[in-house]
Amino acid sequence: MENVFRYRCVKEICEEVAEVLQIEITSVHPVSNYHEEITPSVAKNVLALMALWDIINCGKQYIEQKFRKYSVFGDDY
Repeated sequence: MENVFRYRCVKEICEEVAEVLQIEITSVHPVSNYHEEITPSVAKNVLALMALWDIINCGKQYIEQKFRKYSVFGDDY
């Protein structure tokens, strides 16, 4: 899993995506395409799960910020 960024082509693509989308490189997760694999490896599953975890956390933070903004109860929700 740590080796994914050792491939220069993967690292360069991730850097380019981060630059184009104007986000931090830590928010870019390379995920394998499973269309040709019958049984994916555990390492690839972990990368996909890490990306999904970050997506869920971003959504959670967004909802919490919106809820606090419109809440009549303040921070005690």
